[in-house]
Amino acid sequence: MKTSPLFRYFVTVGLFGLMISPLFGGNSILLNETFAAGQRLTQNLPTTSAWYGSSTPTDTTAGEVTFAKGAHLITYFTDMNGANNNPVTLSNIGDKLNITFSLSIDSSAASSFRIGLFDSTGLRANTDAHTVSNSIFEDYTGYAAFITTGATSTTGAFNQRDADKSSKLINGSDSYAALVTTTNNTGAKIDSGSTYTGTFSLERTSAGVVLTATINGLEITATDSTSPYTAFDTFAILGASTLNTVTLKNVMITYTAIPEPSTSALMIGAILLGFIACVRAQHFPTSKRQ
Repeated sequence: MKTSPLFRYFVTVGLFGLMISPLFGGNSILLNETFAAGQRLTQNLPTTSAWYGSSTPTDTTAGEVTFAKGAHLITYFTDMNGANNNPVTLSNIGDKLNITFSLSIDSSAASSFRIGLFDSTGLRANTDAHTVSNSIFEDYTGYAAFITTGATSTTGAFNQRDADKSSKLINGSDSYAALVTTTNNTGAKIDSGSTYTGTFSLERTSAGVVLTATINGLEITATDSTSPYTAFDTFAILGASTLNTVTLKNVMITYTAIPEPSTSALMIGAILLGFIACVRAQHFPTSKRQ
């Protein structure tokens, strides 16, 4: 059956679009954690990762993990490359690392929790009860969002963690320098026992690395434009000592990598030449010799 030139043209255009779409980046799922029963210490990315507590967490039911006040929970969303660390990097403008998580807190008073993204430099925790202060954390670098759950509202601020300052990973302020944080929206009160979904993202821009965090209506942003950190393999969460417990539920970590402009331009150029040749062949067939 013959097809019309117009049909062949649209098919060719569609194929061209499919070929160039990966050049503009796409999401890679690094972790899709649902906390299946008995899997908390299993590393099998991207389905699940091993989660270690500074004290020993409680696997309450399938779908969640609970840890005590003043303690942190840590996981690594990339595998080591032999003895070498293997972080994701925000190398190009548009590269983005995003975490979506759900949690609930048990608290009768105003309190706070912290979430952080770090580069472990290959020094990784591998047991529970490693304590909140451990020498392996001294070289960790990255960022943390300090979220305050007040009596009537929720606020937050970003901080930068520098190396060689303290063995405390995410508690205290020894290792942290405050970043100028903009509060786009103040959040509503976080009630004890209710489940909330939050996000924490880092995006490489021409200005540096832009940080954004959201939960229960709260939205805060900051930009690190002075030698920003761009390598990450670690997620950590801490509940303040004024909380009773924190329960962490679904965690999704995605990474968007944008190719360098020069690479994309070369690939698009090559594909475009092939596309033009294909269109010419369809619409201007070579005449047969008489």
